Formats: sequence, C-alpha cells, structure tokens
Amino acid sequence: MGCFVLANQFIELFYGGSYTNSVIAFQILAIFIPIRLVSSITGTLLTSINKQGIRTFGVTLAALFNIFLNIALIPSLSYVGASIVTVLSEIFLYFLYIIFISNYFKKLRLYNLFIKPLIASLIMGILVFYFREINLFLVILFAVLSYFIVLMVLRTFTKEDRFIFKQILGKFIN
Repeated sequence: MGCFVLANQFIELFYGGSYTNSVIAFQILAIFIPIRLVSSITGTLLTSINKQGIRTFGVTLAALFNIFLNIALIPSLSYVGASIVTVLSEIFLYFLYIIFISNYFKKLRLYNLFIKPLIASLIMGILVFYFREINLFLVILFAVLSYFIVLMVLRTFTKEDRFIFKQILGKFIN
C-alpha cells in the first residue's frame, strides 16, 4: 500500500523526474508484492508436503499464462501491459497453489488471515496519502508505525507473536 501511494516519490527519489511515466507501472507492480509473498508461502507448503512436481506444474501453467497475456497486452499497453500481466500471472499461480493444496493437503481458509492486515494496510494507505507531501523517510516511519498500531488495535497478534517480538526487541535493547 505504501509503495502504491508513494510511487511518485519513490520514482523521483531513485530515478529522477525523467521517469515519471513509469509511476503507473510501479503502482501496478506494488500490488504484486503481497500477492507474491502469500504465493511463495503456499508454494513452499506444496514442497513441504512433497508435491514439488505439482508446484512445478503450477509454475509452468503460470508461465504459459504469462507468455500468452504478454503477447496479447504488450503491443497495445507496452510496459503497463507487462506490469498488469505480472500481477495477473502471480494471482493465477496463487489460485493454482490453493487448488493444489486443497486437493492434496487440506482446505485452507485464508481469508480470515488477510482481513486484519488488509484493514491495517488500507488505513495506513489513507494516512500515508494524507501525509505524502512531507519528508519521505518520515512518512515511511509513520506508515510502519501506523500499520502495526492498527494491527495491535485489531488484536491481530497471538501470544506467540508477542513473545517473538519481545525476543527481537530484547536483542536490540540489550
């Protein structure tokens, strides 16, 4: 969400004003990040239950999906089309993984796991949008803090999560 809202500032910081046309592609690819994270986890789950062949099959289907969509969209949409295809291909792969896991392991009810982080992301995105014109590094710090505060208010973290946080913080404090 932060990359999506602050895309213009990131492009300006890293590449300068001559790349402002790439902001839309960057925003589209920002959507890829959380999808890729959960897709990677579900792919690793397939490997952990000894279904590497099924995982490879899914990646192959997603690659073919990607190629065909790129052929269809790049001629008319250029790099924006390629960005869209990247996101759609990862969504396709993620859903394949979920289907495979449901067939070979157990049904996953992931929507409950995504609701609170999604709410926290949306609230953080709104706050970042409102404060986006101040110093970028302060906005990023504010975004991280607001995200975790919302997650705490929503009681997202388990006792085990809090124990791990305390261990990590203890290493920095001591």
